[in-house]
Amino acid sequence: MQPLPLRNVSVKKQAVIQYSCLQNVPIAFIQPEAARRYICLAARGDDRNLTVYCTGEALLEACQLTADVFPQQLIDEGLLAQLAVGFFSQNNHAGPFVNGELKQISYVATVTGAEIANELVSFAQGLHLAWYQLSDLTLPTYRKPAAAEKWRALPLKLELQLGYTLLAKKELSRLKAGDVLLMQCIREVARIGQQEIYKLRLEGDDMHIEQTGYDINKMEGEAEENAFCEDYPLENIEVKVDFIAGEKMLTIGQLNQITVGDVITLAKSRPETRQVFLVVQNKRVATGEMVLLDDQFAVEITHVQGAPASE
Repeated sequence: MQPLPLRNVSVKKQAVIQYSCLQNVPIAFIQPEAARRYICLAARGDDRNLTVYCTGEALLEACQLTADVFPQQLIDEGLLAQLAVGFFSQNNHAGPFVNGELKQISYVATVTGAEIANELVSFAQGLHLAWYQLSDLTLPTYRKPAAAEKWRALPLKLELQLGYTLLAKKELSRLKAGDVLLMQCIREVARIGQQEIYKLRLEGDDMHIEQTGYDINKMEGEAEENAFCEDYPLENIEVKVDFIAGEKMLTIGQLNQITVGDVITLAKSRPETRQVFLVVQNKRVATGEMVLLDDQFAVEITHVQGAPASE
C-alpha cells in the first residue's frame, strides 16, 4: 500500500514574552494561564489586523483605578470590556511590538487562557497584551499609564432595565411589529453591562433611584439552566429578552455622585409613548412601546432589527 501523501506545513514557533510591569525588558518566557480570563480586542496597527488581550487585574492596575475612583461593585466582564476599549483608545497604546498607534479598536470576547494557548504567537505579561502573526518585532518603550483623574471622565453606558421575559428561540425569530410581549419579571434597575448598581422606581416619564450599591443576587423567578437531555428539542431552548427603557452615558465621576432620590428622565420617541428596547445578549433585536395588558406591563413591538450577530 502506498503511503498517503501529506502536505508539508510550516508552523511559526510560539514566542511568549513576559514583561515586568509596564517596562520594555523581557524577563521570561511564559504560557497563558489556562483558567485565567482574558479580554480580547480587535484593532489595526502598522496596517495590520491585530488581536489584543488583557486581564482585568492588569487593566485596573495600568489605569491606576483605586477603589475610591472606581466603585468595586461595578466590576464585571462587560464593564471591563468597555474599560479596555477606552484605555487603548484614549492612550493610543500600541504595546511593545507595534510602531504606530492602534486604531479601530473594538471588543471581541472574553476568553480563557486555555482557549488561546495554541493561537498566540506573542504575549506580554504586565498589561497582558498579545498579537497574532507578527513579524519584525520592535520594542518601543511603553507609554505611561493614564492618570486616575483622567479616568473619571470615561463615559460608560447606564442601561435602565424595566424587566425581562424568556422566549423560545423559535418564538424570538417570529417576532413582528404589532406583537405584544408580557414582562415575566419586573426588575426596575440600572445596570452597566450585566452588573446591577441602582434600584429604580418608575413614575411617569421618570425613574427614581431608590437604592444605590444594589446587591446583585440571583434574579427571582429566573429559570434554572436546563439539565442536559439528549432528546431535548433545541428549538425550545429559552432565550432571555431584556426590556430596556433607556440608556444614559455617564462618566465614572458622575456615577460616584449619584445618591438615593436622584431622578433619571426617560426620552420619548413621540408624545404620550414610552419607548422600550428589546435586548438579547447585549444586542438590540427589536423596538417597542410600553403598554398595559390585563393590568400587567407589556411591550408592543414596533420594529424588529433581527437576531444578534452572535446567533
